[in-house]
Amino acid sequence: MINKKETRCTVCKSTRGVIRKYGMQICRRCFKERANKMGFEKYN
Repeated sequence: MINKKETRCTVCKSTRGVIRKYGMQICRRCFKERANKMGFEKYN
């Protein structure tokens, strides 16, 4: 299991809700703010 100290958000340094998929290492809050710039689209 990966230690929480190792999985920090690269933007805000938070350890909660970190998305590790595809090597992003960004928390869900920072992802929500930057998703459009990264090329993700919101679908209904």
